[in-house]
Amino acid sequence: MTRLPGKREVAAQLMAEGKTQADASRDGRVNVTKQTMNKWAHDPDFQRRVEELRSDPVETADELLIEDAITAVEVVKRVMRGDVEDPKLATTMLKAALYVLDLAKRKKLPPPTPRNGVGAPGTREKVEGLSDDEIDDLLTRQK
Repeated sequence: MTRLPGKREVAAQLMAEGKTQADASRDGRVNVTKQTMNKWAHDPDFQRRVEELRSDPVETADELLIEDAITAVEVVKRVMRGDVEDPKLATTMLKAALYVLDLAKRKKLPPPTPRNGVGAPGTREKVEGLSDDEIDDLLTRQK
């Protein structure tokens, strides 16, 4: 899959959804001239991306989710190493990363095998039920 930079990716998504070049160029997330949009629309990479997005939205969503899961793993590692000094920011980042990883594993991985309570079914609910202080305590114990 070819991801385009910034506004071009948004424009390709809009055109894959059936928007015209003019509509896509006026969208607040894109906001380029008609000439720029026309230039993008004639670019082979842009055309290929629009076709990818049109071909199978579920497959495309899964591919994007896998890319985000890689980023989420990096975030978890940063938090575990203590690279994020602000505890509230670390908590928010960890919760977001765990949410993305949970979404990614639903279709891609078999159910987890419990090991000392870690990875057991319902683990996500246990994390979401924790207060910020409890998560901070867990993060502190992992250092």
